[in-house]
Amino acid sequence: MKTPSDSVIDSVVELDPFDTYNASVHPDAANALRVVKDWTRYAYRGQPRGLLLWSQGYGCGKSHLARCAYLALSAIPQKTEWGIKHRSAQIIRATDFFTAITDCYAKDEPIKPYLNELLRNAALIVDDYKTDGYKNIEWTQEQFFKLLDRLCESKPLLITTNLNPEQFQVAIGGRNWSRFYGMTGDKGIINMSKIPDYRKRKAAQWN
Repeated sequence: MKTPSDSVIDSVVELDPFDTYNASVHPDAANALRVVKDWTRYAYRGQPRGLLLWSQGYGCGKSHLARCAYLALSAIPQKTEWGIKHRSAQIIRATDFFTAITDCYAKDEPIKPYLNELLRNAALIVDDYKTDGYKNIEWTQEQFFKLLDRLCESKPLLITTNLNPEQFQVAIGGRNWSRFYGMTGDKGIINMSKIPDYRKRKAAQWN
């Protein structure tokens, strides 16, 4: 399987779907857009880079950028001996992950097949990670840690959260944080808290 040229990757990353994100509202929005585009390029090449988009407010565009990265990864063509294929990527809301895990527990079904299905993807994006509002939280968190353990240092991983880095570190545990931070470094931990809430900006236009 051949990797497309940098120009082909750039042509997708620099156009749709990232042009739907308004980066002009704040310097931090422009920086977040740039970093997510860079992560997408690394992810397409299979480099195990990590990225944490966090904000303790709402409407800053974390989920929007995560979706853009997913769509871009899905749009970049790749030539194979069987024809054109597209890079495999998966985006999943943390709520859906924990719900699926809880359903497996309730039905006494094995968890491993579900985790293996997620791991078949070339890159994983986990949207809106949080630690409250789930049933059997300790057990479901343990399953998420197992997923992290298998992903870290092996596949590209992007996570969005309303937890700050210190809270996120406590939530996932020191070992997982150490491995995830090894994938992100300081430049891969993006604070989007100062970006204005786009929903409030949109509502203000109607007044």
